[in-house]
Amino acid sequence: MNFIMNLKPRSELLVASEKGEVDKIAEILQRRPDLVNEKSLHENASLHNAAANGRLNAVQYLVEQGKADVEILDAKGKTPLLRAANNGHTKVVQWLIDHGKANNEAADVEKWTALHFACAKGYSDLVEWLVMHANSSLQAETKLQETPLHFAAENGIVSVLEVLVLDGDADINAENWKGETPLHVAAASGQANTAGASAVGWMIKQGKADVEATTHAGDTVLHAACGNPLPQSVVIVKWLVTEGKADVKAVNRHGYLPIHMACSGGHKNSVEWLIFNEHAFVNMLTKNNGSSPLHVASACGNKGTVSYLVHQGRAEVNMQDEQGETPLHAASRNGRLEVVQWLVKHGADQHTQTIDMYTACDLATQKGHKAVEECLKGIH
Repeated sequence: MNFIMNLKPRSELLVASEKGEVDKIAEILQRRPDLVNEKSLHENASLHNAAANGRLNAVQYLVEQGKADVEILDAKGKTPLLRAANNGHTKVVQWLIDHGKANNEAADVEKWTALHFACAKGYSDLVEWLVMHANSSLQAETKLQETPLHFAAENGIVSVLEVLVLDGDADINAENWKGETPLHVAAASGQANTAGASAVGWMIKQGKADVEATTHAGDTVLHAACGNPLPQSVVIVKWLVTEGKADVKAVNRHGYLPIHMACSGGHKNSVEWLIFNEHAFVNMLTKNNGSSPLHVASACGNKGTVSYLVHQGRAEVNMQDEQGETPLHAASRNGRLEVVQWLVKHGADQHTQTIDMYTACDLATQKGHKAVEECLKGIH
């Protein structure tokens, strides 16, 4: 019965807090001061609602007059401070820390702090205040071992990077759970422009980031950039090679060169730039399984990349890997009908056998790719 009786005034308080209706909040709490820390069915308290919506006056009243708990948690372990930081409400964050004595190092269930949220959302003013005035930790790690700098690098906002690295003491080469540094994250995000004012360029030139740092998979920053599907990522690829002196021959643990990464995702702009500027090795086989870039592009079904590799890159259409597979085998095994048709039309030998005596048609049959099988059987 008490629960039912509490529903209406509790709901009214939560709504008033969300809207910042201080008079309404005061009226309810004068009657029912016990409701100040009551939560909704979604585990939100009134202070959460006020903070999340930037209602500074409501936040002040709830804390000073209502004695609301500034460290109260919602369903995801967020304090009101974290909810305000997530939405970029700088004044609310400042007041909660300076006057509400909120813990600026509080973290949610994923171990995100206020600074993580500010960096992830690109709130530059809030980032600067947290670093310069609240002395928030720049080394704090999420569950995935991401520092605030990892998130800032992904957004590519140079002014935020400057605060974290130059004004703060952020580790420019900190690694997350995959072994990715902030530079890897920046290269993979595609945040760049033709003027070169990118996070990648700044981090290498000003931040002294290690351009040859490798992840646990052995990927360099150039691998990360070449694996980025966004068209503008070619700007990062170009900058890394020409200005950053990135090693185009670097091989990851799968034996892939950067161009293999670009071919696997069909990132034609990066493939074209690497080949045109003679920074690609189109007929080089990987060390692990002997695949050429054409093998990789064919297996992934990237017809445009396949065409460019053959016509402009002079890739050998019948090159065999260590298992004796040609690009036609790779396309057939993966059911890439359009690529199969293109390769055959441009000189691929469908009768070539692997070291286990399989033709491309045999592999299509084994994998149940009927359309590819019928296509190859229909070619004489």
